[in-house]
Amino acid sequence: MNPVEIEDAVHQLASSPFNPDEFPFAFLAAFGNKATTIKRLRKTSNHSDRSGLLQRNNIHLKVCAKGETTQTLAQLRDSPATKKHKAQFLLATDGDELQAENCHSGDTLACPYRDFANRFGFFLPLAGIRPAKQITENPIDIRATGRLNKLYLEILKTNPEWANMRPQMNLFMTRLIFCFYAEDTWIFPDGLFTETLGEMSAPDSSDTHSVMAQIFRALATPQEQRSHLPRWVAAFPWVNGWLFEPNPQVPRLNRMARNYLHHIGALDWKNINPDIFGSMIQGIVAKVAKEERAVERAVSPVLQRFSAEVKTGGLFALAALEEQHCKTMRAAYRRCSELMHDQPEEASPRTPTPEEIEQEITTLEDWVNCID
Repeated sequence: MNPVEIEDAVHQLASSPFNPDEFPFAFLAAFGNKATTIKRLRKTSNHSDRSGLLQRNNIHLKVCAKGETTQTLAQLRDSPATKKHKAQFLLATDGDELQAENCHSGDTLACPYRDFANRFGFFLPLAGIRPAKQITENPIDIRATGRLNKLYLEILKTNPEWANMRPQMNLFMTRLIFCFYAEDTWIFPDGLFTETLGEMSAPDSSDTHSVMAQIFRALATPQEQRSHLPRWVAAFPWVNGWLFEPNPQVPRLNRMARNYLHHIGALDWKNINPDIFGSMIQGIVAKVAKEERAVERAVSPVLQRFSAEVKTGGLFALAALEEQHCKTMRAAYRRCSELMHDQPEEASPRTPTPEEIEQEITTLEDWVNCID
């Protein structure tokens, strides 16, 4: 599991009614433990000597009676089993409060139980992830990325053709992020974008795209030129800078996507780091590039094998290629070409000169002659 998936699982756990019997297992499952591991912990792999749950090399945790969280954490800390089985984390909770300690670093955590989803970065080593400072200090960045990713996937379900419209999708997601940020940072009146979508669009989402398009048009139009727009967009300011346009492309949204818009708007965007917006958009559309990565993984070993023998920088020898390989490469060529053109000029390799190509052909011929 990646941090986005873990944040979502932990958020669901913290939002659900507290179940003292199931919490230890649900907590471990949220950090990527498989069902077979959980099953073993229920039966034979629990090494706790404090009536809790101890997973070797990972965590010793216990659900305690109300008001006994601090004492219980101290008991886990003093437990011989904690030291014997090298538990990295200690955790105690009574369903109202949660306290934890990283035995390796000495870092501690104390928070209301419902708030521990906002501190999930503290426990990421349980999933084998070394948390970045950004995740530990501001996990809302991960939550925003996760919810935007779910929205993106729902948009593709309703509009599959948008998978091949990357520039338009990037622009649409950028506009959304701007609007969510603007309504929490006083560029718009507080909550204006989310509330307008909720009030003016039908619950079945049949016209959500039309309402959003009207908002985008308003943002591209000075107030004195809005006679053709509905009166309910009057509160939106004119946003200069070419981010918005009078005829925006907006994909249709299904009911689930409309719900995700509401959940995304409920986040406090003024606490989200603006520096991550670029990487956030790239992370959201990363699934679109899976095809390119699959081609790269398939072809890369062949390239590496021959380039190890032919010491050239611009030519690669390919052998034993079948017709299907050629079809696959042709099908991926356009998409790979789009990726190359999306990169800054300095990231694209320089085209070899005719003299350099001739020199490499000579090198290749010499290599062939050596084999003969």
